[in-house]
Amino acid sequence: MATAMGGDVVMQMLRELREMQEEARIQDARTDAVIDAVIRQTELILEHSRMHFERTRVLFARSRELSAQTRVLFEQTRVLFDRTDELSRHIGVLSESTDTFRESLEKLADQMQTLARELKGVKSTHGRMLEQVARSLHRLAEAQDSDRQRIHVLELNLDGTGKP
Repeated sequence: MATAMGGDVVMQMLRELREMQEEARIQDARTDAVIDAVIRQTELILEHSRMHFERTRVLFARSRELSAQTRVLFEQTRVLFDRTDELSRHIGVLSESTDTFRESLEKLADQMQTLARELKGVKSTHGRMLEQVARSLHRLAEAQDSDRQRIHVLELNLDGTGKP
Protein backbone atom coordinates (compact mmCIF):
# COMPACT_ATOMS: atom_id res chain seq x y z
CA MET A 1 0.00 0.00 0.00
CA ALA A 2 2.90 2.24 0.61
CA THR A 3 3.92 1.67 -2.97
CA ALA A 4 0.42 2.29 -4.13
CA MET A 5 0.27 5.29 -1.97
CA GLY A 6 3.71 6.32 -3.12
CA GLY A 7 2.55 5.92 -6.72
CA ASP A 8 -0.57 7.94 -5.99
CA VAL A 9 1.53 10.65 -4.42
CA VAL A 10 3.84 10.68 -7.45
CA MET A 11 0.80 10.81 -9.73
CA GLN A 12 -0.64 13.56 -7.64
CA MET A 13 2.66 15.37 -7.80
CA LEU A 14 2.78 14.86 -11.57
CA ARG A 15 -0.71 16.30 -11.93
CA GLU A 16 0.24 19.21 -9.76
CA LEU A 17 3.44 19.59 -11.77
CA ARG A 18 1.42 19.63 -15.00
CA GLU A 19 -1.01 22.15 -13.49
CA MET A 20 1.93 24.25 -12.38
CA GLN A 21 3.47 23.93 -15.85
CA GLU A 22 0.12 24.95 -17.40
CA GLU A 23 -0.13 27.89 -15.02
CA ALA A 24 3.50 28.73 -15.77
CA ARG A 25 2.72 28.65 -19.54
CA ILE A 26 -0.34 30.88 -18.96
CA GLN A 27 1.72 33.20 -16.75
CA ASP A 28 4.53 33.05 -19.31
CA ALA A 29 2.07 33.96 -22.10
CA ARG A 30 0.67 36.77 -19.97
CA THR A 31 4.18 37.93 -19.14
CA ASP A 32 5.12 37.81 -22.86
CA ALA A 33 1.96 39.77 -23.71
CA VAL A 34 2.74 42.35 -21.02
CA ILE A 35 6.39 42.50 -22.12
CA ASP A 36 5.27 42.95 -25.76
CA ALA A 37 2.86 45.68 -24.66
CA VAL A 38 5.62 47.33 -22.61
CA ILE A 39 8.00 47.07 -25.59
CA ARG A 40 5.37 48.59 -27.91
CA GLN A 41 4.66 51.35 -25.40
CA THR A 42 8.40 51.92 -24.92
CA GLU A 43 8.89 52.08 -28.71
CA LEU A 44 5.94 54.45 -28.98
CA ILE A 45 7.30 56.59 -26.15
CA LEU A 46 10.74 56.46 -27.78
CA GLU A 47 9.25 57.55 -31.12
CA HIS A 48 7.31 60.33 -29.40
CA SER A 49 10.45 61.32 -27.51
CA ARG A 50 12.41 61.48 -30.77
CA MET A 51 9.63 63.51 -32.34
CA HIS A 52 9.52 65.83 -29.31
CA PHE A 53 13.31 66.12 -29.26
CA GLU A 54 13.23 67.00 -32.98
CA ARG A 55 10.47 69.54 -32.39
CA THR A 56 12.41 70.91 -29.44
CA ARG A 57 15.50 71.20 -31.63
CA VAL A 58 13.47 72.96 -34.35
CA LEU A 59 11.84 75.23 -31.75
CA PHE A 60 15.24 75.99 -30.26
CA ALA A 61 16.59 76.85 -33.72
CA ARG A 62 13.52 79.03 -34.38
CA SER A 63 13.88 80.68 -31.00
CA ARG A 64 17.49 81.52 -31.84
CA GLU A 65 16.35 82.94 -35.19
CA LEU A 66 13.62 84.91 -33.43
CA SER A 67 16.15 86.10 -30.88
CA ALA A 68 18.42 87.29 -33.69
CA GLN A 69 15.47 88.93 -35.46
CA THR A 70 14.42 90.50 -32.16
CA ARG A 71 17.93 91.89 -31.74
CA VAL A 72 17.76 93.31 -35.28
CA LEU A 73 14.28 94.69 -34.61
CA PHE A 74 15.48 96.20 -31.34
CA GLU A 75 18.40 97.84 -33.13
CA GLN A 76 16.11 99.11 -35.89
CA THR A 77 13.70 100.40 -33.24
CA ARG A 78 16.57 102.16 -31.48
CA VAL A 79 17.70 103.72 -34.78
CA LEU A 80 14.09 104.69 -35.54
CA PHE A 81 13.80 106.23 -32.07
CA ASP A 82 17.04 108.18 -32.61
CA ARG A 83 15.85 109.37 -36.02
CA THR A 84 12.43 110.25 -34.63
CA ASP A 85 14.11 112.18 -31.82
CA GLU A 86 16.30 114.00 -34.36
CA LEU A 87 13.24 114.68 -36.54
CA SER A 88 11.45 116.02 -33.48
CA ARG A 89 14.34 118.43 -32.85
CA HIS A 90 14.26 119.54 -36.50
CA ILE A 91 10.50 120.03 -36.30
CA GLY A 92 11.04 122.13 -33.16
CA VAL A 93 13.53 124.32 -35.03
CA LEU A 94 11.15 124.49 -38.00
CA SER A 95 8.32 125.43 -35.64
CA GLU A 96 10.41 128.25 -34.18
CA SER A 97 11.35 129.40 -37.69
CA THR A 98 7.70 129.21 -38.72
CA ASP A 99 6.71 131.28 -35.68
CA THR A 100 9.36 133.87 -36.58
CA PHE A 101 8.19 133.83 -40.21
CA ARG A 102 4.56 134.20 -39.07
CA GLU A 103 5.50 137.14 -36.84
CA SER A 104 7.39 138.71 -39.76
CA LEU A 105 4.37 138.17 -42.02
CA GLU A 106 2.11 139.77 -39.41
CA LYS A 107 4.47 142.78 -39.21
CA LEU A 108 4.56 142.93 -43.02
CA ALA A 109 0.76 142.74 -43.16
CA ASP A 110 0.50 145.55 -40.59
CA GLN A 111 3.01 147.64 -42.56
CA MET A 112 1.13 146.87 -45.79
CA GLN A 113 -2.13 148.01 -44.17
CA THR A 114 -0.45 151.18 -42.94
CA LEU A 115 1.04 151.74 -46.38
CA ALA A 116 -2.34 151.08 -48.01
CA ARG A 117 -3.99 153.66 -45.70
CA GLU A 118 -1.21 156.14 -46.42
CA LEU A 119 -1.48 155.41 -50.15
CA LYS A 120 -5.23 155.91 -49.97
CA GLY A 121 -4.62 159.24 -48.25
CA VAL A 122 -2.01 160.20 -50.86
CA LYS A 123 -4.40 159.17 -53.63
CA SER A 124 -7.19 161.20 -52.08
CA THR A 125 -4.87 164.18 -51.66
CA HIS A 126 -3.59 163.71 -55.21
CA GLY A 127 -7.16 163.60 -56.48
CA ARG A 128 -8.04 166.83 -54.64
CA MET A 129 -4.86 168.44 -55.93
CA LEU A 130 -5.69 167.40 -59.49
CA GLU A 131 -9.19 168.84 -59.05
CA GLN A 132 -7.67 172.09 -57.73
CA VAL A 133 -5.20 172.15 -60.63
CA ALA A 134 -8.04 171.53 -63.06
CA ARG A 135 -10.11 174.34 -61.50
CA SER A 136 -7.07 176.60 -61.52
CA LEU A 137 -6.32 175.76 -65.15
CA HIS A 138 -9.95 176.32 -66.04
CA ARG A 139 -9.89 179.69 -64.24
CA LEU A 140 -6.59 180.46 -65.93
CA ALA A 141 -8.05 179.53 -69.31
CA GLU A 142 -11.08 181.74 -68.61
CA ALA A 143 -8.80 184.54 -67.46
CA GLN A 144 -6.64 184.17 -70.57
CA ASP A 145 -9.74 184.18 -72.75
CA SER A 146 -10.97 187.26 -70.94
CA ASP A 147 -7.52 188.83 -71.30
CA ARG A 148 -7.50 188.06 -75.01
CA GLN A 149 -10.84 189.67 -75.42
CA ARG A 150 -9.65 192.76 -73.51
CA ILE A 151 -6.44 192.85 -75.54
CA HIS A 152 -8.46 192.58 -78.70
CA VAL A 153 -10.73 195.41 -77.55
CA LEU A 154 -7.68 197.47 -76.60
CA GLU A 155 -6.07 196.82 -79.95
CA LEU A 156 -9.21 197.91 -81.67
CA ASN A 157 -9.37 201.02 -79.56
CA LEU A 158 -5.72 201.77 -80.23
CA ASP A 159 -6.23 201.49 -83.94
CA GLY A 160 -8.78 204.13 -83.53
CA THR A 161 -11.23 202.49 -85.65
CA GLY A 162 -13.12 200.95 -82.91
CA LYS A 163 -14.09 198.25 -85.25
CA PRO A 164 -13.25 194.70 -84.85
